[in-house]
Amino acid sequence: MTLFIPDMAGRLFLLILLFDTFQYIKAKDLPRPSLTVIPAVIKERDSVQLNCQTPSSVSECYFKMEGQVEFTLPSPCQQTLTGTLLVRWTGQSSPAEVKIQCQYSATGSQFRSMFSEPSTVTIQDLPQLTVSSTVIRETESVQLSCETPPSLPVSHCYFYIEGRKNLPDSLCTQTITGTQLLKRADQTFPVVVKVKCYYAVWKSHTSPFSNSVSVTVQDPPPPRLTVSSTVISERTQFS
Repeated sequence: MTLFIPDMAGRLFLLILLFDTFQYIKAKDLPRPSLTVIPAVIKERDSVQLNCQTPSSVSECYFKMEGQVEFTLPSPCQQTLTGTLLVRWTGQSSPAEVKIQCQYSATGSQFRSMFSEPSTVTIQDLPQLTVSSTVIRETESVQLSCETPPSLPVSHCYFYIEGRKNLPDSLCTQTITGTQLLKRADQTFPVVVKVKCYYAVWKSHTSPFSNSVSVTVQDPPPPRLTVSSTVISERTQFS
């Protein structure tokens, strides 16, 4: 009978296989952690709290994030991360879903536990519209700003007069007069004009509408009469 003696590569493979098997057996001996994410739906600029629930004697936790790229983060067992970091680390852009798992290493042990069941964090950004003033007169101006996700290469923003049509496409900040708002809304003052915005990514993808913001265009102020004197004689002449 011929005795099989593996070559160096075979021995290395066998050693790695035995090591992985040993690690798996040791990991099964440790209680499996559970992961909670609060909240589960955020915007890019918001934060999510990760809480890896483990036995009391833990030296370190590890968070594994799956997206287009897998990323493992050694950290304390409670971690707060922004949506911006999550999409950047996983190679995604909003809207995105990031699946996260956690594991831990016990105090005084070199072995790690098994990973928790995955929890999902959804990063979903709608544009947000802000205005410099909600009440203007016809001759005054208002600045419209459409806030977009920082991870996206936004090419154009569009401001929409509710029930009517878009303003000309522009950068995501635009200044418009009360007269222009009245003309676009096809109304006369006083009137409440509702404005929304949305954005395009290289004109191939358009976002949903933002929140609606109301701008009130008031009547022009009444004329103001002044007199040079409140008491005159018959011979007084006005200049």
